[in-house]
Amino acid sequence: MEGPRKIPESINCHQCGAPIDLTGQSAFGHVECPRCEAISVVPVHYGHFLLLYALGIGGMGTVYKAVDLQLNRYVAIKILRKKVANNPMFVEDFAREARAAAAASSHPNVAQVYAFGECEGQCYLTMELMSRGSLDDRITKLGKLPEQEVLELGIQIAGGLQSAHARGLLHRDIKPGNILFNSEGVPKIVDFGLSQVRNRTNSVAGPPAAIWGTPYYIAPEKLRGKPEDFRSDIYSLGATLYHALAGRPPFDARTANLATMKHATPPAVLLHGYAPTMHESTVRVIARMLAKDPANRFESYDALIQAFHEALASLKADEETHTIVVPRRKRVFTVGILVVLASLIVAIGIVVLALAVANRGKVFGIGRTAPSTPTSSSGDAGAPLSGTDRVR
Repeated sequence: MEGPRKIPESINCHQCGAPIDLTGQSAFGHVECPRCEAISVVPVHYGHFLLLYALGIGGMGTVYKAVDLQLNRYVAIKILRKKVANNPMFVEDFAREARAAAAASSHPNVAQVYAFGECEGQCYLTMELMSRGSLDDRITKLGKLPEQEVLELGIQIAGGLQSAHARGLLHRDIKPGNILFNSEGVPKIVDFGLSQVRNRTNSVAGPPAAIWGTPYYIAPEKLRGKPEDFRSDIYSLGATLYHALAGRPPFDARTANLATMKHATPPAVLLHGYAPTMHESTVRVIARMLAKDPANRFESYDALIQAFHEALASLKADEETHTIVVPRRKRVFTVGILVVLASLIVAIGIVVLALAVANRGKVFGIGRTAPSTPTSSSGDAGAPLSGTDRVR
């Protein structure tokens, strides 16, 4: 954060509640609680906000987790760099787009924008705090996300973009890092910092001197300096979902510049190339979103959302079919084995019984005259039966 940093005199320990003296401490440094030794970050006053720590740093400014001391709630606050705030035209445009973003944030999948203002010579934007990380974090942790989860995510984010588009706003920088999850796990679009308001031709022209956007998800028409419209956001969303499903972006290279150039030339490898088990309907939806020619992409957000729903229904139907058939096959296979084993046991039992009967016949001399058997001196006339007992 640029400019003077006003540190409060003291804070309460987040763990035990004991007061911690902050005299001589540095902004956003670490201080130890004298009672429980828990570590806390030294906060900074900024207007009526208490900045707790930085959540992220970008080219336009820094986002902090903060406490709104007037409303007594946690917020995310983006403080723009002073060199940006010194451009009156930029500030005017940003204020207009912040108002549009605030209107779009009525949609459940767009992060709520609370306020836009200026303090200590720097512009700021406060918004809903998203506490469960980004889609980028999930991809980094899991590699590939489940197909159903990604399709449901696509439905929700497309709905948020549709809401913004209905209010004349294009995002222009959809990527995994700009899809965050709140405490309930709901995905929401954030950072309309590169967004532009559409003109009367329903499109916006990109800056001639520079390419704005993230290389791995940028639409080809932006690279060619052609006008952008909502289909450019559809392309970037397609590249984002491709990354979530395949575990890698549609175009990868040693450098960001090379990756950027690939968006303008060859088509992306179909998802089957990196995710062989992907359902065919899902592959088709993502491939159409990534069409090089905007005319070949979905003609509206309604059409895109409908395609997502159809792919999701097809996936669920396929999973239900496998859930029913596979166990039945296993049961039939198991019963067959048991029948064979039972037959073997019965056959072995018959053979053993036949052998036992045959041996018994030999002992009693069945079929011929039995020889006389002497009686023992003890009078145990049953001695020869012991051998028969053993055979049994």
